[in-house]
Amino acid sequence: MISAQQRAHLAVKDARASGTLTQQPCEKCRAARTIAHHDDYDKPLEVRWLCRSHHGYATHKNHRDTSGKTQANWIILQELKDWVDREARKRGRRPAHVVEDIIRAVKDA
Repeated sequence: MISAQQRAHLAVKDARASGTLTQQPCEKCRAARTIAHHDDYDKPLEVRWLCRSHHGYATHKNHRDTSGKTQANWIILQELKDWVDREARKRGRRPAHVVEDIIRAVKDA
């Protein structure tokens, strides 16, 4: 038996092949390489186009660990990564250099 998730993925694949659904840039950061994200598998052609990073965030933000707490640490790390990426683009530097700048500033404070 095929799951709702599998049906939704097949529907997107077929729609893309027929040209009725076209891949779009990430709705969060405008990255060109994206994944079709389903908020509801019962609506297979209602998708949000997200890059791998934002797709992971959308997929995991509501998951709960065994203690019942949200995966807040994962969410915070993802938001921090997004912020570092934005700062790197603004400064014209690599993300690793932005992190080094922050660490240096904290040590000097």
